[in-house]
Parts: sequence; C-alpha cells; structure tokens
Amino acid sequence: MIKARPASTTLVINTPSPPYAFTDPFDGGVEGADGEAENGEGEDRGAILNIHGTSRLYVGDSHVWSWYRGTSVGPYSAMSALQAMERLADMWLSQGVSPKRVVEVLLHGCENLAVPGMLFGLLARRIEKVGTELDLFLAEPVVWDLEFGRTTSEYSGLRAITEGLANLERRRWTPREVAMWLMVHGGQGRVQDLKKVAKRLVENGDRLGYSQELTKNWAASLDSDQYRVKQHGDAVHIEVEPPPGLRAAQEARTAYQEALQTSMRLKNRYWGSVKHDTEYVPPPSAEIAADLAAGRALLESDGDQMSPRDLDAVAHVTRAAIERAAAGDMEALGDEAQFATELVIGIALSFQEAEGQHHEGQFFDLGADRAVAQAVPAFLTPALAAPLESAGGSIEDVAEAGLAMAGKAPMETRLYLARGCDVVWRGPCHFNPCIHPTALNWLLETARGAEIGPWDQSGQRRPNVQIAGDVAERLQELPGDSVRIAVLDAAIRGLGAAASTDHCCTDEAAALLAALLNVERRAMVVQEREGWPADDRGTHTLIAARALLEGFAKNGDIRPLLEHLDALRAGAQLMSNFLHGLAAAGAENDRLAEAARGVWPSLLRHAIGYLSDDPNPYRDHHWGDWAAAALLPDPLPWTQGLYNEVVGEPIDWVRADDLVEVIDDWLPAARGEVKPVDALISILRKLPEEVQVTRGIPWFSDLCIEDGRVTVKQSWFSDSWLKKIRTTAEELGKLDDWQMLVDSLVVAGNEGLAPYSR
Repeated sequence: MIKARPASTTLVINTPSPPYAFTDPFDGGVEGADGEAENGEGEDRGAILNIHGTSRLYVGDSHVWSWYRGTSVGPYSAMSALQAMERLADMWLSQGVSPKRVVEVLLHGCENLAVPGMLFGLLARRIEKVGTELDLFLAEPVVWDLEFGRTTSEYSGLRAITEGLANLERRRWTPREVAMWLMVHGGQGRVQDLKKVAKRLVENGDRLGYSQELTKNWAASLDSDQYRVKQHGDAVHIEVEPPPGLRAAQEARTAYQEALQTSMRLKNRYWGSVKHDTEYVPPPSAEIAADLAAGRALLESDGDQMSPRDLDAVAHVTRAAIERAAAGDMEALGDEAQFATELVIGIALSFQEAEGQHHEGQFFDLGADRAVAQAVPAFLTPALAAPLESAGGSIEDVAEAGLAMAGKAPMETRLYLARGCDVVWRGPCHFNPCIHPTALNWLLETARGAEIGPWDQSGQRRPNVQIAGDVAERLQELPGDSVRIAVLDAAIRGLGAAASTDHCCTDEAAALLAALLNVERRAMVVQEREGWPADDRGTHTLIAARALLEGFAKNGDIRPLLEHLDALRAGAQLMSNFLHGLAAAGAENDRLAEAARGVWPSLLRHAIGYLSDDPNPYRDHHWGDWAAAALLPDPLPWTQGLYNEVVGEPIDWVRADDLVEVIDDWLPAARGEVKPVDALISILRKLPEEVQVTRGIPWFSDLCIEDGRVTVKQSWFSDSWLKKIRTTAEELGKLDDWQMLVDSLVVAGNEGLAPYSR
C-alpha cells in the first residue's frame, strides 16, 4: 500500500486550496514556497517551517492547523479529508510502516499548515513508534504556539469523533508533555539530541521575534539539566524547573494570572450571574466581605500587572456589600468599610472635574461608574453613617458626589443613580437637611441637560443647553422638538419610585413626575411626526410605564396611565412600545405583577375605543398590527432589554380569565394580521382546552377569514395550536368547526396543516 497509491491520494489535500477555502492571504495567488522561504516573503500568509529538512512556507493560520480536529473554522470538506488522512496514516503505523516514511509521504508537496498540524497530533499519539521525527517540529516555536492553542480548544466546544484511534487521551498533550515523554523514554542517547533541539528552538524564536522568556521556558522541557526528581508524599514526580533567570518572570506572570482570575470571578459573581442567571443566589455576607478584601488587594497590587477592568469588578463587589449593609447587615463590609466608602465617594466626586458625558449611545452596565452610582445614595441613610465617618466623609460630601454624577456622568450612569435612590425613599427622614430633598435634587439635576437649543449656524447643529433654574418649569415651556427625551429617563425612573412611597417629598415627587411624563409624551409625539427616532428601542416608554405602574400600585388610580396611552396612540410604534414596556414592568416583581393584572382589563377596554379614531392606530401600515397585538399582554419576550429590572425569573403575570370577556370587542382591531393571531393564541393557551375550542376557534376564524376569504393562512403558533386542540374539539362535538377552519387554511396555502385536511 505504501508504494502504490498513498502519494497520489494525499496530493490533493497537500496542494493549497483555492482562495475561497482560506482567507485574505491568498489574494495574490500562491508563488513558489521555496523562493519565499529564502527571501522571507509570505510570512503573513502562513509560517515558514523546517519540519522536513527544508525551510518552506506552509500557508494557513491557527484555524488551519486545527482543521483535523474539527474545532476551528474552515471548509468541512477539508476537515473531513484530514480526519480520513489521519486514520489512513494511523493504519500505516499499525502495519509497521516507519514514521519517517509516513512523514515523507504526507509532507511531499505539502504547502499548507493543515497537514503538519494533523501529523504532529498523529506522531504525539503514536510517540512510542517515533524516533527523531518530532525533533524538527519541536525546534519550531510556531508549532509550540499553535499546539498550545489547539489543546486549549480540546476542552470545550465541538470536536471530531475519532473513536477507534489509539491513545486518544494524548489529544490534550501540549508540546511540553511530548518533550517530557521523549526525554524520559529516549534514553541517554537522546539527551544531547534534545538539547540541540532546545538550542534551535531558542534561535528560531529569536529570528521570529519570540521573547526568550517564552522560548527558554519551552526549551527547558528539552534540557535534561532542568529536570528534577521530587518526592511528594508516597509519589515520585519528575518535574521541569525553568532556568533561574526565568523564575522571577514566571512568578510575576503567575501572579498576574491569579489576579486576572480573581477579577473574572468577581465580575461573574457580582455582575454576570446577577444579570444572566435566573437561579442566581446572592452570596452570604461573610463571602461578600472576603471578596471585598480580595478586591482591595487586587487594586493595591502592582499597577503594571493590573487589568484595566479590575476596577469594574471591585466596584460591583463594593456595590453589593454596601447594599447589604444599607439593609442592616454590616457583616458584608467586614474590615473594609473605609475602603468601600473611599472607593465609592472618590469615584463619584471625580466627576466634579470631568466634562459632561451625557452620550445617549453609551451602554456599559459593567462599568465601575454604574456600580458606584447605584451605591452612592445608600450613604445618605443612617445605616452607613458610621462607615462614612470612619472614612473622614460627611453627608455634605455624599450630596456633592451624587450631584456631580447626576450632572456629568453618562446617561446610563444617571439611570443607575436613580435606581440607587430607591433605598432613600424607603427610609425615614434623617439629617438636616433631610435626605429626601437631597435625592430629589439629584434627580432634577439629571434632567438639566434635556433642552435642545436653537439652530447654530456656525456649528451647523442644534446644541444642547444646560437649563438654569426650575427644570420642570422650563421643560414644560419648550416645544416637543426641543426636548432630549433620553435625558429624562433617570429623573422619571427615580420620581416613579419616589412618588410611590411615603416620605416628606412624596407630593412634590408626584407633581414633578406628572410634569415630566407630560413633557416626554408630548415630545415623543412631535418627534415621531417629524420622523425622528423618538423611542426606537422602547427603553424610554419602558421607564415611563414602570413609573406609572408604580403609581397605580400605590393608589389604584388608572387615570394617569390611560392619559399617557391616549397621547401615545398618535404613533402606533410608540403605543406598542408603551404596552410592551407596561407588560415587561409587571414581570419585574410581585407588586408590579399584581398592578399589571389589575390595570389590564380596563386598559384593554379603553384602548378598544381607539377604533373610532381617524387615523385608526391599528391600521397603521408599519406598526398597527404590533399595537393591536400588544393589547393582549405577553410579558416574557419583553423582559430582556437594556433597562429591564428583572432579578431572577421574570413573572408571567397574565391572568387570561380576566381578559376573555373583552376579546370579542378586540377582534375588529386585529383582523387580517398575523401578529394579533399569535397574541390571541398566547392568551388561549393559558385557558382550559374546552375554552380554547368553544371560544378560541370562532375567535381565530374571525381574525383569519373575512367575507369567506382567508386573510391569514398561517402564523408562528397557529399550526401547533390547531393540532393540539383537535382531540378536544372532537370530544366536545366541535370537530366540524375545527375541520372547516383547517380546510380553509389549507386551501389558502397552509402546507403544514395539509395532512389534517379532508
């Protein structure tokens, strides 16, 4: 076999693939590899290696090197061919063909990195049969680099199925393990050979620009002088010690890696898991205190080794500790109360010297300033008076810190400041002046930049204007096209919470909230008519919806909410965004869920009255079907936005029984559109199957068939729902109605229901 077809069989894959099989490096075509190896050109297209007695260019990158494992990016045909080639070569070795001959055949005419990558893996698995064939590979730093990358990918993701091949556990060997095996099993005769390989490895690294710290570390595995035999309990270990000159650098790198791992752990525990893990359980206070100490040590470590994102991680730990302490559990601060206080107040006060950063497009909730903004208000409460005093701070410092963030921080940071004020509204009046007017002043400061000035001819734009004096009064005087809607978010968020709790500023907060909501909806309608993106993400209407729902939860007055909806119906997109935001806000906690359940039947009846409007919002060409569908609430799809405040599992608060008697009146708003059909099915699925059949089939028919003509033949949920209720329809004697509906949909072109048609 070795003399017959193998060379011609492997020729196809050894020849470089056409340009589309690789990446940009092939724009200029493939020239002679030997010529490029001599003059040094072409290295950006791959790697120049001497693994077969001659230096030549092997085209590719780390992806190509790993093709045979199926763990990287590349053409599936090449990956499959390489896996077949590995099995073939493995069979040759099993039948007694020498590794040297296998290398000669597979590298004959080879001009890509895919085959050398597969060949190194093959020889490592079959290392007992190998003589010196791996020496040239181990003398190339590029091989070490590529193999470390490949072995890392073996620990996660998809991999090629290679059952039946020998020594599969060696897939996870790095060149270090390969070198150690050769050293331990090669005998005395191989010691000097491997030392020469180590020397060439360092020399090649120097030529290619690798640091000697790296290459000498690798070369130590090929140098018998660096091997030590050590006793660990009952076991004897053979270990490689790096040269003395490298140990300090290695220790520094180890310290950096430990710091990096600590930083990542803290981020995941206090930010990532909180945000993304619905089963997240807050750490015990003792663990928070320990993590806070670890965070302080992280920031106090060598500045050259500190990751630029360490501060973000530590700030989130600090926020968690301060929130726990504000709730009365001082254990969370441990011995780090002074550190936590200085960190928070220091970062907040730094905004006094900063330029305004109110950039609408800045979204980064991991940022340290976001965590600090949420923590600052807690220092207004009596619970944190002692830590504040121990750090040499005062309530005036806190007031100045919050005011600086409210006026100059990015808009997202201001929103987190408003959220953090929730702890202030829940607390009693304290200090002189009282903490509640202080927090209220912060909220008004966040909106001071909401005015858009007149056209500036020299600057060719309308500049932002900083409002002096009474913010609410000035905003109410402005026309709708002179208001920056996004700047109102933080104030509305904070005022919604302030107006729904009892304290000395409740009435003032309620009046300010009503004023700002009026300004916002008026500006939205005007800007929507002008063709501006008033709320294309639905974030502003979500914040307003939450504030209005908080108010209903407190006093049961639905009028402010309906007034807001009345105004936004002038734009179907605004109306649908508001309804989605209202549904999503109800999913955030039990209090708002109960409020959403209480408000929705009345809201639905009220909104059906818009059918007589001219123009009718439900007939808007772009967003009318969205608005009609949003009248039947489906909260869960809308709980994963930028500014939802869901912690844990969102609440599906909808009680379908409350809406059943209103659906007949809703149907005219939704006929002939796909989205309302799915909205109806979502409600029906929450009802008993008997109701789904007796009332759902007529409702579905009303939406989808007009004057005997099918206007909606299929939706996302229609086929699965109709199939599911068929048995119940038969049991209730409604099969004829079900069948007539299905037949009509199939005749109109619904292929999914064709097997169920007569």
